[in-house]
Amino acid sequence: MSKDKLTQIKHFFDFEKELAYLNEMNRLGWKLERLKLGCVYSFSKTEPEEYTTLIYAEKRSRLEETAALAHRCGFEQIPHRFDGMQRLLYLTGRHDEVSPVFYNDSESIIRAQRIMFKRYFVLSVVLPLICAALIAESVLLFIVPLISSGKAPGELPLFFALTAVFSALTLVFCVFTAFAAGSAFKVRKRLEELLRQEDEKKEKKAAAKEASPDDDNPVHERRPELRAIDITKK
Repeated sequence: MSKDKLTQIKHFFDFEKELAYLNEMNRLGWKLERLKLGCVYSFSKTEPEEYTTLIYAEKRSRLEETAALAHRCGFEQIPHRFDGMQRLLYLTGRHDEVSPVFYNDSESIIRAQRIMFKRYFVLSVVLPLICAALIAESVLLFIVPLISSGKAPGELPLFFALTAVFSALTLVFCVFTAFAAGSAFKVRKRLEELLRQEDEKKEKKAAAKEASPDDDNPVHERRPELRAIDITKK
């Protein structure tokens, strides 16, 4: 592999940690070029700390508009494929060219976690169904020879090979199922933490607003008995 190119395989349950990883690579002099399957990162060599990376989650209806805004602010959109995360924008740009107008707010962070949770939740539902189908097929491949010929699959090369293949596939998909379920749990836990933090911020703002005086006039604050008088009336 060329010294100017680098490929790494990483998997993240928290997109904030993924973002920290990408910016650490930027700091070391590697620019993200593309992302595949949600875990295969391809980089090209640059100067250390030349680039900065941002991951932004947006509503589907506003995705193109947000991408255009990011482009005007100096960011380049990085392609990512086969990851089920098309509502995520992977953006990178040179430190001295990007505008601080475009940044990752708390709403975007929460949307990103929800997108990630949805992906793993769907996988944790679909994969068990595939496992059940493979288990049923393996059982049939074992029973059919016994019923039809009275022989075990091991005595019939074709049935033995098919049984071995389906058993191996069942094991693989069971591992994937456990991985997807564990990932969904971790992402959900992180999402709940983010929502709790956002609620705490709102509560603090509401409390600060209630604690502040209704009128900025200190005289009114000290002497609430004073009232405004309409001098236009006689």
